[in-house]
Amino acid sequence: MKILDFVLNLFFKKNNVTSNKEVANESCKKNNNSVLSDEELYRNNSFNFFQQLDKNIINQDIIELYGEGTLITPNGRSRYGHVKIKLSLSTKNKSEIIWNISGEEIPNNYRTSIIESAKRFIVFFECHRKDLKKVTIEIIGGSSHPTDSDFLAFELAMRNAIYNSFDKRLHQPNLNRLFNKKIKEPMKWVNYKKKK
Repeated sequence: MKILDFVLNLFFKKNNVTSNKEVANESCKKNNNSVLSDEELYRNNSFNFFQQLDKNIINQDIIELYGEGTLITPNGRSRYGHVKIKLSLSTKNKSEIIWNISGEEIPNNYRTSIIESAKRFIVFFECHRKDLKKVTIEIIGGSSHPTDSDFLAFELAMRNAIYNSFDKRLHQPNLNRLFNKKIKEPMKWVNYKKKK
């Protein structure tokens, strides 16, 4: 390990290249207070995602918005994500995410991606809401693809659904390419009586 470090140091010095480690050390020495906490980085990321949303809508007395988001890329690395949501002011003292669909519409393993995007929006909403009211995000629909769905597709589809709920021009879902999965109906049992 020491030999590798020695060789790398020689390379960087010879070519006047600064290693990432040296840059990190220098930036910490310059201003130790400038290092952002995980919470601040998360908040900045949230603000970047949703900066273009209308702050006037966020501060309305009554909010009931519906949105639908897709991320469907057919060429190259195929991706598929589709989410429908309802946004409203929370009746409780906290923001919440309500999962109101079955695992057949969107498999449970993609919940974490959808919830991650929803949490980013909650951070943004709570920072811009002047009266400190909270928001409820309800996932009311969606669909998945057996091979093309992945975590990133659902995270971005959720973000797009939020865009769509605020302004249809920010995101227009690609509804022509939706994958229609046939949901199995439960088997009906009929009492069968043998004729005599």
